[in-house]
Amino acid sequence: MSEHGSDTSSMDARPVYFRPFTRDSLVAIRQRMAEEAIKKKELEAKKAEEQRYDEDDDDDGPHPEPNLEQGMPLPIRMAAAFEQEFANIPLEDFDPFYYHIPTFVIVTKKKDIFRFSATDAIYLMSPFSPVRRVAVAVLTHGLFSLVIITTILSNCMVMIMPSSPVTESTELVKQ
Repeated sequence: MSEHGSDTSSMDARPVYFRPFTRDSLVAIRQRMAEEAIKKKELEAKKAEEQRYDEDDDDDGPHPEPNLEQGMPLPIRMAAAFEQEFANIPLEDFDPFYYHIPTFVIVTKKKDIFRFSATDAIYLMSPFSPVRRVAVAVLTHGLFSLVIITTILSNCMVMIMPSSPVTESTELVKQ
């Protein structure tokens, strides 16, 4: 066996976790949702036909993977396969729980996960709208959290300052 042959086969064997989120991705998700709704109706019809006396169903269904939650860093197995060209661009959701749910994911350069809904925002803006893309870019930028934390801390500092004639004169007193 040559070195090159084993390298290419190992590269081909690596799973593909990251695919860009496109309009075709959204159409595929909607098709899966429609198929799931049909299956659900068939299952409910089948359950209605058969009598169930034992209602001890403790299964709550599938759950999202805890290590792929919003705000968590990518797991090591996925971080190794993550290419920097996919940083800060919308990707198809790689958590199997969200397979039938219209969501997309953005992974930052620091490999943190941000999950967004792929439905129309305010019934007007699709996930591909320029306004929505800018809003998502601002939310996922590293400085956004810093600005929010700085604002909160400065507000706390102002609130604990002792009263002075200047601060007293700015208060509005209704009589």
